[in-house]
Amino acid sequence: MKKSILLAIIVLMSLNVFAISKDAGVASFSFLKIKYSAKAAAMGNAFTGMVSNGEVVLYNPASLFYTNENTITTTYNNYIDGFNGGSSVYTFPLNKKRVAIFTQFLTSDDIDKTIVDQYGNYAGKDGTFTSSDILIGCSYSSDFSPVVKLGGNLKYLYESIDGNNEHILVGDVAMIHQTPNPLLKVGASIQNIKITSSNSEKAPIVLNAGLSYHPNKKSYYNFDVYRPYYGDLSVRVGTEYMVNNFLFLRGGYKTNASDWDLGGDMSFSSGLSFGFGTSWKKFILDYAAVSYGDLGFTNQVSISYKLQ
Repeated sequence: MKKSILLAIIVLMSLNVFAISKDAGVASFSFLKIKYSAKAAAMGNAFTGMVSNGEVVLYNPASLFYTNENTITTTYNNYIDGFNGGSSVYTFPLNKKRVAIFTQFLTSDDIDKTIVDQYGNYAGKDGTFTSSDILIGCSYSSDFSPVVKLGGNLKYLYESIDGNNEHILVGDVAMIHQTPNPLLKVGASIQNIKITSSNSEKAPIVLNAGLSYHPNKKSYYNFDVYRPYYGDLSVRVGTEYMVNNFLFLRGGYKTNASDWDLGGDMSFSSGLSFGFGTSWKKFILDYAAVSYGDLGFTNQVSISYKLQ
């Protein structure tokens, strides 16, 4: 047990060498950092070491190896400030391996174009514009060893903002390790490694490391370190408790809550998340509410269907 925990701590703390980035916010295609999974969102997106349904490919494609059922999962996210998004994931076997195909989207309502004067002051509006992002990806996982599984994603993103179009091809690499303690798994991933794009801008590379502790049949405790290469490190924690075979309660927290702290009445809730899951026959329904402080709550709903 002690050796397993020590290994997990080493993997997680290794990311601390990148604790603060002087290049925070300089990467483009920020949509690539958005994930759609009501289950994961309710648990603070602490999902790198988690074994679950097909939505794991968005966090750690190596975990796909443990998904024994063919599933289709669809998620809708009512995002902040008029943005709406979602995803669909289909997992299936291929030559004794586990693979998946998935898609994501994010669209906006009309956004006001603003004008500034020569002194940088607000000078009115000049019409509106919209933005949209569409992503198509595929996942693959393999049995590297009895205790280590490897996986990867290939993702293509098309982005349109006010009539300006760009595209990018990126890849993810990941691993998940079953520690000597059967109750503890440790995962790590590098996401959004740029392969090619329509311009020379940087992709939002993200480094993740996390653990998932499953002490009994009813509980999960997850802990992640999340580090955008062009951003600052944050910690994510999440938990799940099975009330019975039909109801699961979840909660989570992200330490970068100050990103949405505007000093208002709801600032105290920034970074908090909660939700639940329920199942009926071959269907699974998950819901999550995530607080962005004074910007409000976002809502995610996921529906999964087991094909076999």
